[in-house]
Amino acid sequence: MRDEPADAPIPGAFAPTKYHKDRITDTERELAELETMAPEVAKARAAEEHEAAKQRNAERKTKVAEIRRKYESMLDQVRAWEPPSTDHDNLKQFMIDQLRQSIDFDCREYQEPLPTLDGAVWLAEKRERVLRDLGYHHQEHGKELERVEQRNRWVRQLRESVPVVAA
Repeated sequence: MRDEPADAPIPGAFAPTKYHKDRITDTERELAELETMAPEVAKARAAEEHEAAKQRNAERKTKVAEIRRKYESMLDQVRAWEPPSTDHDNLKQFMIDQLRQSIDFDCREYQEPLPTLDGAVWLAEKRERVLRDLGYHHQEHGKELERVEQRNRWVRQLRESVPVVAA
């Protein structure tokens, strides 16, 4: 309850969130769709995902080029800056180092792998990912149910151990 106000009442019981349960429902629905997907639909979906990944790669390349341009401009300005005293020389070098590190980190060339255009391969890979996701969400939902039960037991034991004082 650390995110609750200090005077918030302790609930009688905690309830699990619906996140993993909802993801299980969504993932099962997606698996059922994949299991009945016609080969031509799989081929079309593979092509759609392939094109979408190409688009995201192009957008990222444009965005990174713009970020690099801004960093390089700032770096040029820092290099041109004359520190007002020798006490400021370290500041100039620090700014240069920080900008170089930012360029190295923020402007890395990354291309998202393009999904296959082969519908059968795409379908098999997608099914494998969905099954992995389904297993993950089942596992995490089980862990959450266990945590909620532990919290509820802890609160119940606390309430039972503290005598009720009439006001």
